[in-house]
Amino acid sequence: MKQILAVVLIFAGLLSSSAVFAEETWSPCQEFVNRKEYRAAIRSCTSEAKSWDKGTRAAAFFNLGVAYQGAGDLDQSISDYSEAIALDPKNDKAFYHRGFVHHLKNEFTLAIVDYSSAIKLNPDPASYYYYRGLAYQTIGNLDQAISDYTKVIELDSGNEEAFYNRGTAEQAKGDLDQAISDYTKAVELDPKSSAAYFGRAFPRQKKGDLDQAIADYSAAVELNPKDYRYYYNRGTVYQAKGNLDKAIEDYFEASQLNPQSELAYYGMADVYSLRNKEEEACKWFTKSLQIGLKKGNVDWGFIEKDPALENIRRSSCYTRMMPQK
Repeated sequence: MKQILAVVLIFAGLLSSSAVFAEETWSPCQEFVNRKEYRAAIRSCTSEAKSWDKGTRAAAFFNLGVAYQGAGDLDQSISDYSEAIALDPKNDKAFYHRGFVHHLKNEFTLAIVDYSSAIKLNPDPASYYYYRGLAYQTIGNLDQAISDYTKVIELDSGNEEAFYNRGTAEQAKGDLDQAISDYTKAVELDPKSSAAYFGRAFPRQKKGDLDQAIADYSAAVELNPKDYRYYYNRGTVYQAKGNLDKAIEDYFEASQLNPQSELAYYGMADVYSLRNKEEEACKWFTKSLQIGLKKGNVDWGFIEKDPALENIRRSSCYTRMMPQK
């Protein structure tokens, strides 16, 4: 159960709804899309989709895809992007947008196919590689994800999210030094990114650079004091360093920010056990397991081997909560 909470990918927001099919033309349909008035856009674009002109129909279906995407009807959005592609199979934006909607629906393989089609038609936009990298990383293809993030950086050297996400992929592969390098670049590009400091702290902690890890977790806390993960992870470092006062402060703060964090309560149980305070240790140990059991997130093997719990192994709370052999 006791673990370091990992970093998460940066999904860099929704596609710009103003990225229209034919930017050199104007229509009421396109204007409504640009203003994000999606219901009005759907009415106007539906009318334009009946035009005799193939180009007008293609643009209308593309804009309908954007409008339905903005309105939250993802299936209809895909259908309309598909109509746009059928009318103009060389339009990279239509493939890209359809891929993004598949991505939103967690249809990552379909998203990769569409992103790849967009790249084949137009290899210049960095965003095409960025989102394909995200999709590859999500399905566990870390090498291809790293390759795509690297291409993003070649095209856009100031892309902080690409450095950050490449760092997460390298970290997942166990390349901690390269991950630290990329997180550092992300910090340099955006010194106010709490995620970048949190990301860099993780491999530093894994490498045993505990003081540097604390410094990064502390920077993340200062930038975003509402994220319980920052306190929890910093607490694990303080515990590893033997600073139990600081550890319990961070675990407690994490539990206040996220009352359903079984890990925060487990950390508190660890510290009180190390202090030989059985009653307090048992209270938090029991609460941790009660929440963990509900989530299906209990690592019995780790608990049995956790040296911090030695002082409560003979307690009634420990024997009651542990499975009988």
